[in-house]
Parts: sequence; structure tokens; C-alpha cells
Amino acid sequence: MPALTEIGPEPLLIGSDDLSTSFAIRLHLRTMKIPTNYLTEETTFERARSDNMCGERAFGHANDDWERLVAKMEEGGELWYFEPPDEQVFQLWGLALVRSGRVISTVITAVD
Repeated sequence: MPALTEIGPEPLLIGSDDLSTSFAIRLHLRTMKIPTNYLTEETTFERARSDNMCGERAFGHANDDWERLVAKMEEGGELWYFEPPDEQVFQLWGLALVRSGRVISTVITAVD
């Protein structure tokens, strides 16, 4: 998964300085459902936060999505990094809150 602080032509990193593009993409992606076959690696709250710090804010411009995910955390929930299978046309990476085998909430960190 691309790191949130990497700079390059692609994929578009949601924590980048292009706030207007990031916000528009994030609004659209909030309605998307992430299939469980995208889940790649279980992680902890502490690791997810530290891996995705942008300055003083976890997940940079996507901090509101992170805070929304954190508010939905309860016992039995798991945090997973996700990425698309290679054959998918629209690719996105991020973090998912999973409960009882269902994706409850996500933070999208990059799209391609």
C-alpha cells in the first residue's frame, strides 16, 4: 500500500496537499462498499495511526474519516489494511474497520 506521505504522480494520495481534490474524492468514496477480499493485513489502532501521520494529524486531510471510523470502534472490531486485487480497474487503498466479517467503516488513503 502506498504510504500516506509519499509524493508521486500516482496513485493520488488522499492525505496530500490537494485538499479540494481529496475532499471531492473522499465524499464520493464514502458511499462505496469495500469487498472483504480487499482486506490484506490486520493491524492495531496504534500502528494504523502511527503509519499514517501527516504532520500532527492522523491521516492528514482524511482525518475526519479516521475520526468517524474511530467513533464506530467497539469490542470485537478489527482494523485491516486493504488494497484491490490486481485485476480491478478502479483501485483504492486504505484502512477498514471490520466487525463480524463485514466492513463497517473505511479511511481511503490512495486511489488510482
